[in-house]
Amino acid sequence: MPLKNVNDRYFEPLGQASQRHGGWFQSEGGSAAYIHEARILDVNFVNWTVDVQTQFDNKSYFDIQVASPYLHPNHGEGIYAMPEVNAKCLVCIPSDGPPPFVLAFIMPAEDQTTDAYKGSGFAGGRRRAKSGDIALRGRDGQFIVLHRGGVLEIGATPVAKRIYIPLQNVITDISQQYEHHNTGGSIKWGIASSSTDDNPETEFIQTFRLYANDEKADVRLAVGKVHQPTPEPAGDAGSLSLYNEVLDGKPIAVEIAIAPGGYDAGTGTVDASAQAGTKLKLLFTREGGAFLRAEGKVGIRIKKKLQLDLDDDMSIGCKGVVTIASEKKIALRAKNGLDISAEKGVVRINGGSKPVATVGSTVNVIIAAPVPIIVDGKPGTITSGAVMQGLVASGNPTVLA
Repeated sequence: MPLKNVNDRYFEPLGQASQRHGGWFQSEGGSAAYIHEARILDVNFVNWTVDVQTQFDNKSYFDIQVASPYLHPNHGEGIYAMPEVNAKCLVCIPSDGPPPFVLAFIMPAEDQTTDAYKGSGFAGGRRRAKSGDIALRGRDGQFIVLHRGGVLEIGATPVAKRIYIPLQNVITDISQQYEHHNTGGSIKWGIASSSTDDNPETEFIQTFRLYANDEKADVRLAVGKVHQPTPEPAGDAGSLSLYNEVLDGKPIAVEIAIAPGGYDAGTGTVDASAQAGTKLKLLFTREGGAFLRAEGKVGIRIKKKLQLDLDDDMSIGCKGVVTIASEKKIALRAKNGLDISAEKGVVRINGGSKPVATVGSTVNVIIAAPVPIIVDGKPGTITSGAVMQGLVASGNPTVLA
């Protein structure tokens, strides 16, 4: 008994001629489809069609389309690839009339002779995979691999790729040169462009804009072999002698500098204005030298003990007033002497206003104990408590007590 509202003529046995319509490439009816092995002769990049020639009977089909895992006519939605000439494919001639199309692509056989295997293989340059792996690979080596186990690998070469690992949600980047450009600045990391030897120099440069609309960057961090350090201003504007003394011809390994508008935001190149416009510069050499210059106030707040251990000399220079205050005690100790001097002015001890001693000044001396003396050849005694006058023969009149 036929289904309701269904005509029996729609249920023809497979292979039986149909009465619905005829086709372009075979007679009417649901006859068997044909699959031919072929190769791509030409590609139409505008129409997304190809010309093919079958391998065994040399039949040619022109401007036929290529099948895809999924396509939809809405704005080119789908998954597809543009074929290349000489790719080996399977051409399907459908039953019941539709035009031929490329059904799939296959790999030609290649001879393999190894100790473990002899015969034909179909790897065709594809790297060995694991069961369940899904891969996309371009002619030039770029690839996307969905590894079994959830790992995703995207890359252009083995040393320019990113790996997503679901375990602990890890993202691993592998690169020879790394660049990241952002509205806030940029990052460049890798081999320096000027390196040509067998042991190339590397450098990490990161720039920062304080405001996204600024053309130039204000802050730069350079790590590695710093090839273009921020120049130190000459004269009183900088500390060129101290800068050169710290470097001593050694390469800079780390430099942090703030120079408003002084750096190219994309490359980190130092602008000519950075030398005079640097507000802060901190650098370290590979040998452990360090240099800091700050144009603004610097404050250090330490809650615990601060200790400085030096194996060499220590020097502090100041163009203003040096103040050292302690809520307890200040102790100065030296093994080989203690020098306190003032080029101008006085040395004041405990707020004193009178000189400790003045050369040539008259002073009164009170005799604390009897002193035997001889006057005119006769013995005598200066009794204790006597007051005598004299002149100061040595001393520093600028020391006040």
